[in-house]
Amino acid sequence: MHISEDGYIQECDLAAILNVLAEESSIAGLKRGFDALNNYLASHTFLVGDGVTFG
Repeated sequence: MHISEDGYIQECDLAAILNVLAEESSIAGLKRGFDALNNYLASHTFLVGDGVTFG
């Protein structure tokens, strides 16, 4: 991180920090979505013949 002489974070560093925060938030959202899907499918799958159906 680069801090200017007047104590402010440079704009490029701020953008990098915001990108990291946005990425972490997106990953957390995906994990929540996949957890919800996994929980739903855990109780809504049926073995029929040689394959699994989702119903």
